[in-house]
Amino acid sequence: MHNLIQLYKSLWDDRNYFVHDHSCQDSKWKLCERVISIIESIYKSPSKLHSRFQKIHSIPLATQISRSTNSMQQWIAKITHQSKVSESLFAPENAKQLTLHQTMVKIQKNHCDQHKYSHDMNFSSLSCFVTSDSTSYNTLNEGEAV
Repeated sequence: MHNLIQLYKSLWDDRNYFVHDHSCQDSKWKLCERVISIIESIYKSPSKLHSRFQKIHSIPLATQISRSTNSMQQWIAKITHQSKVSESLFAPENAKQLTLHQTMVKIQKNHCDQHKYSHDMNFSSLSCFVTSDSTSYNTLNEGEAV
């Protein structure tokens, strides 16, 4: 049985060599060369990344290309994703978008303003105030249930 498996394996290897005109080792070298050329092109013309992401040049090129092929491919995928995210964050339609903190402050301020001007409802136990950093807080008097 072992001989039969070896025969099939050798036939398969010969077929791959004939069809692809190279061995598996050659494929690995070609893949590695392609990945290195992609990394070099990224380093030559880096995309503008958002400040939350690590800069491309923070890891030297020599260190980057000395890693395994799999690690280099993962790094390329990460940089590609970060580039797409950065493009969407820098897009003109997002320039007017508020940050999460700004949105929460605006909602809380509007909430407090509504309660200040509502005289027909009993909101005497609800006090709203804005701190020096523009953050609104809502507090209930002691013993009050929410």
